[in-house]
Amino acid sequence: MKEKLLTISIAAYNVEQYIEQCLQSIVACKYIDDIEVFVIDDGGTDKTAEVAEKYSSMFQNSINIVRKSNGGYGSTVNYSILHARGKYFKLLDGDDWFNTNGLEELIKQLKNNDYDMVLSNVLKGPSEDNLSLIDYVGENIDSCKSGELSSIVGHWGITFKTNILRKSKLNLPEHCLYTDKLYSTIPFFYVKTIGLCNNSVYCYRTGRDGQSISRDSRINHFSEYIKVCKLLFKFVENSDCMEKSYVFRRVINGYHLAIKTLLLLKICAKNRKLIIKFEKKCKEETPRVYYAASEANTKTGKILKWLRKSKYCLYYAFALVPKSRIDF
Repeated sequence: MKEKLLTISIAAYNVEQYIEQCLQSIVACKYIDDIEVFVIDDGGTDKTAEVAEKYSSMFQNSINIVRKSNGGYGSTVNYSILHARGKYFKLLDGDDWFNTNGLEELIKQLKNNDYDMVLSNVLKGPSEDNLSLIDYVGENIDSCKSGELSSIVGHWGITFKTNILRKSKLNLPEHCLYTDKLYSTIPFFYVKTIGLCNNSVYCYRTGRDGQSISRDSRINHFSEYIKVCKLLFKFVENSDCMEKSYVFRRVINGYHLAIKTLLLLKICAKNRKLIIKFEKKCKEETPRVYYAASEANTKTGKILKWLRKSKYCLYYAFALVPKSRIDF
């Protein structure tokens, strides 16, 4: 079978309402023959797969429908990495879509260069008519020259070379939210060259009920977030990631988000013990991360330092702070 330039992995769990826009944004690309798409219906109960089948029948050499039992987001990524024939690899959630013109510019970039990773801008908003720019390229344009990044980048702005993902031995946990943080961090340890695509490629839909980044979701699934963070910490402790300051900074950012998530829970003695247990475990197993988290010159770093100095007695003061202020 013909090799492909880009593999796109679409996690498509109950996104019947959105999957047509998602796929139309890809098949409208004039380079569709260079693209391989996995639409992975992860045990959904709606007609997502049936809608996708229409596109698969029209673009048989590009669109592949995969029906499988529910394994969570990580399982869809694992499947696509294992089966990918594309030289490059990109994620797309089934309720999001691509800016087709931006996708064409990305393909041109991939055709004419051999970077380990390509960074592109992102548009976010509730609909095509109401989008704002996340300027990842502008934020990182100088640092990319040295194979680094100066600001934290979500998976939306990343296109990895597939063999970088395989070299990293990335295997995301199943039935767990927030695994995209592992995807956006661990492979970067193996990245040596970064290209820039100045166009916006990914369009990230905001405002949908039940999104994992929402405050309520982080509260309800805090144990999954903590699990992902611990996997990141373990990776850092077992690798010489100081060679990649971006990786270490991203992991510290994850530690801070874990603390903020724990502070979003009800302020009580039981949840205070959760923070203490989390901190104690990190200090024992990943001391580099533990100490760096409170040394960071950020608001969360300073709060963490005072929490530790007070033996976590200051924890109860957060009962007086609105949740919106905690989620800074």
